Amino acid sequence: MVSFYTKTKDEKNTLQNSGATFEAESVHFASSKDNNSIVATLSYSGVIEEIWEVDYVKFRVLVFNCK
Repeated sequence: MVSFYTKTKDEKNTLQNSGATFEAESVHFASSKDNNSIVATLSYSGVIEEIWEVDYVKFRVLVFNCK
């Protein structure tokens, strides 16, 4: 089991767990006339400000609002 906390809750604890990091892949072109694509992976990180749980009845999804 994994636990996530918001920055506000983390400030009250000795153990911090409000950071989030993910990697996103995207296709890039040098120009609009370029036919050679490059796939690049970028890392993003932030501090969790809010956590939302979206319930779709058959499954739930966590959404993090990060700063």
